[in-house]
Amino acid sequence: MTDHDESRPLSVAVFGASVTLMVTGPRPEPGPYLTYPAVLARQDVQGQRFDVTNDCRIYGLVKDYVDIGLTTVARERPDVVVLQFGLGETFPRIVPRRLVMHLLGVRRHSSRVRDKYWRRTRSILLTLHGIERRVDAHLPVGWSRMPVRRFESELDLLCQRIREQAGSRIVLMTAYPPTAQTPFLTPKLLRRIDAINAAILRVAAANGATVFPLDDIVAAHGAELPDGLHMSVDLHRVVGEQLAQCLVRVALRQVA
Repeated sequence: MTDHDESRPLSVAVFGASVTLMVTGPRPEPGPYLTYPAVLARQDVQGQRFDVTNDCRIYGLVKDYVDIGLTTVARERPDVVVLQFGLGETFPRIVPRRLVMHLLGVRRHSSRVRDKYWRRTRSILLTLHGIERRVDAHLPVGWSRMPVRRFESELDLLCQRIREQAGSRIVLMTAYPPTAQTPFLTPKLLRRIDAINAAILRVAAANGATVFPLDDIVAAHGAELPDGLHMSVDLHRVVGEQLAQCLVRVALRQVA
């Protein structure tokens, strides 16, 4: 492990899902509306600044990054890698993920006919989510986008590759539970979240990683998930500021 030079910014690469990309709810101040990686990039903690790369995806799952994530790690050799996974993996596995991605319109194009179609996709997606909620009640707890055992295995492999390829310190964020606004929220999804977080703690212990308690922070600001899944401007700010404090402690341990 190389020592970190406090005279330069701490380089940080963040990998994860739409939680790290999207801001929801009211915009109380003029823009830009910052996500927590963007907040982190603007922090200065006792003279320590941060150079942040946000390499996250809409509906990103940990299995998507076993190879692709290492491209950024191998090229940039960040001091710290932050991994934010676990929420999307607990979603019901009923409607094909590819169909959900299409209905979300991530790669949509605009025209008069297309715009009419895309205006209807929201109601279609909400209907499908309602079906998922009802069907999920009759399926095994493990029937999710990624079973806990596989999630743990994939996350552990990703951590091993980061350590062996770049020697970067690793911060694992816990997953927070959705709130009632989430159209496919079920008691089984909440049980999966608990199991996922237990897996994250095991992987952190096995890889010498730091755990960032995102679930506790969100629980203290539960009203700041306007759509039930994604954080508000204010909650992103809180997470970014607390993550900066966490990363300074990680850097100090690295030098010690």
